[in-house]
Amino acid sequence: LTSPNDVCADPKGGFYWSNDASSRKNAFIEPVFGIRGGYVGHRTNSGRWEKSTSKFAYTNGIAVHNNDLYSSTVIQSRIFRFKNQDLGAKPEQICKVVGGDNISFLPDGRMLVTAHLRQIKFLTHMKKSTNKSPSVVYLVNPQTGEKKVVYANNGLAISTASTAIWLDGYLYVCQVFDGFVL
Repeated sequence: LTSPNDVCADPKGGFYWSNDASSRKNAFIEPVFGIRGGYVGHRTNSGRWEKSTSKFAYTNGIAVHNNDLYSSTVIQSRIFRFKNQDLGAKPEQICKVVGGDNISFLPDGRMLVTAHLRQIKFLTHMKKSTNKSPSVVYLVNPQTGEKKVVYANNGLAISTASTAIWLDGYLYVCQVFDGFVL
């Protein structure tokens, strides 16, 4: 695992992970130049290690739903689908999501995707928590690519949103650097 970012279970056993860059030392250099060094990896239930033949500019969120594998990219600002979890095939682009982060699914098959709209503000928040960074959560239909904002703020309520889940009628949002869930 060269620069792991997110992980999800493979329903067949094993797990998938996203590598955001070709190496940990390149995790900040590659995004600046839009270099596609990231990829999606898979450890099968038999213990075999695989990686996608496609490369991405800062691979981030990853999730399996209905036998397909989905991945978001921060710098490419896209959500991709690997049909039948086939990492050797070229993934299909689902939609554009600027600064896409983690993915979770609702029972009806739509996905929640958090995003970092302003990468510089994200980095300044990382350095100093009083520097706020906007947060947004999208609801995405993976069949049509249609998306809509279901939550957004300028960073005062929650900065650098990283994951969102829907549970018992509430949207829960967590972030990268601060110690609370909204």
